[in-house]
Amino acid sequence: MAQKDLFNRPPTDKELLNLSKCVESWWKLAKELGVSDARIAQIRADHNLSVMEQCYQALKTWRNDQHGKDEGTVGYLVLACKEASVDQAKVEEIFSSFQD
Repeated sequence: MAQKDLFNRPPTDKELLNLSKCVESWWKLAKELGVSDARIAQIRADHNLSVMEQCYQALKTWRNDQHGKDEGTVGYLVLACKEASVDQAKVEEIFSSFQD
């Protein structure tokens, strides 16, 4: 898959799950992605035993809310990860497995 195609498609559940394993401050990433404070609070309450699950649910919420929009792509997610200080080497590793 060409890099342009990679960045213009929505992330898969597997990619979101892998990303959720390496995000330390998931709420910062969720805010960068435009997830509302109310939804972040609800995710925290619903999944209070697992920070990784909180992150995964926040990422899925973002992707589902942005379905079909420019903001719902891998490219947008990668930029938001950079803004939220997520380890870029890990982000690149997650998405590089889908490149030619």
